[in-house]
Amino acid sequence: MKEHEIMAVSALIEEKARLAEEKSQMKKKAKEEKKRLDEEIEKMKQRKEQLAAEEHAAVLEQIDAEFTEENNKLLEQRKLIAAENMNINKLQRRIENCPSNVELTQFQKRMIELFDNMNLKSEENRKYFNLFNTVQETKRLFAQEFKYLNEILTLYKQCKASKEKLQLAKNIESTLQ
Repeated sequence: MKEHEIMAVSALIEEKARLAEEKSQMKKKAKEEKKRLDEEIEKMKQRKEQLAAEEHAAVLEQIDAEFTEENNKLLEQRKLIAAENMNINKLQRRIENCPSNVELTQFQKRMIELFDNMNLKSEENRKYFNLFNTVQETKRLFAQEFKYLNEILTLYKQCKASKEKLQLAKNIESTLQ
């Protein structure tokens, strides 16, 4: 794996850890806020009962407004947590799509095996080509020698006297030398 890919994966892992920490902190804050709000709700209910007994409708409306405001804050925090969860899931999918070191090592080994096999086949083909060329050259030389021997035989058959045959033998010897 290339260094920049390792760094990118490391950065993604660190980002995931950071986001997980933020998520847990936000959940903790949300739970604390919910607990506080539940306590406030309980207090507000008690106050509402007292004010209802005393018929203070204006105070009750204010309490309802505060409750609604706090509830809206809680909903906003839940939305933020949901958005962070979505980001975390996206990052997890991206990390999972990256091949592992084991997969990359296997891929590299397989590529080396294929390269070695290609080199072996190439060397084998080169040997066969050389053998073929050698056989063709030998065949050509034998054909040429056969032609020369046929010419000598033809000339020998054309010689009628032994003097001509001796002259032919001298010519052949001088040619060979």
